[in-house]
Amino acid sequence: MCLYSLKVFSAWAEGVGERLEAVALPERWYVIVQPGVSVSTRDVFQSPELTRNTPLITIRDFLDAGGRNDCEPVVRARWPEVAEALDWLAQHAPGRLTGTGSCIFAPAATSSEAECIAARVPDRWRSFVARGLDVSPLRALLPT
Repeated sequence: MCLYSLKVFSAWAEGVGERLEAVALPERWYVIVQPGVSVSTRDVFQSPELTRNTPLITIRDFLDAGGRNDCEPVVRARWPEVAEALDWLAQHAPGRLTGTGSCIFAPAATSSEAECIAARVPDRWRSFVARGLDVSPLRALLPT
């Protein structure tokens, strides 16, 4: 792969990722919670309960409503620890599943808001706070 071909900006991907449209994202902070279990991506994708015909959405729909994760109902049903963590997080902020899991996350407007939520995470789970990036740190490595 040519270093010049790397995409280092936030983008909306379509198809199988071959069509990218740059999108500017607001600064956000995130609380990430790991509920102490591993989720098998293979098992999620092999599940007959996984929705496979989700209608396509536009970038505007995504930015307005935030989209959804079709893997979440399957993971909730098969991994109760993840469901419990999502239910706990929902009491503090709108939680989401990362890909197929097992980590979950919730956006926060500020680092202090994210830290406040992370401080409440039960001891049986691990958590950390991360700042969302609109531009990849790889951009600094590209020749000008």
